[in-house]
Amino acid sequence: MKKFIPVCMLVMLLSACKTVEGPHYYTLVSAIDYYSVGLNGKILLTESNSISGDYESLGSIVVAPHSGYEVLEAKTTSTEVVVDDGIYGAHKESKSETKYKIGKWKTATYQSALEEAVKKAVEMGGDAIINLKLTTQICEPYVGKFVSEPVVTGMVIKRK
Repeated sequence: MKKFIPVCMLVMLLSACKTVEGPHYYTLVSAIDYYSVGLNGKILLTESNSISGDYESLGSIVVAPHSGYEVLEAKTTSTEVVVDDGIYGAHKESKSETKYKIGKWKTATYQSALEEAVKKAVEMGGDAIINLKLTTQICEPYVGKFVSEPVVTGMVIKRK
């Protein structure tokens, strides 16, 4: 009996142990089809810093989407209150509060950033984005939580 209790404790101790697993190796491969994102060839997308032929520069573009919940509806309510203090006297202060109706979580991707860049280029009257760069920025949307977000930059031009 004296040996049974230490053996039982040893079995319980060893059976309660679990090995800690580290991060697993994986490779992420992603491709963006510039032709389809560029409205099937209507907007030229190139990483080259120039193209042959004449063109007019319309401006630079920077798109940096952030992951989050889609906002379906936003309602803002405002109230005015009269504040009377000993220093400034009676005066009106307005306070507003916005309540959001949110939808699904939307992850920011290079694809979505590039689609937004193409929309903006069309709004600007351009038909190409040259010197296209896809980079990542690290931001801290919440205290202590760092996330990486895609950034798309380039120059919008109009070919002649």
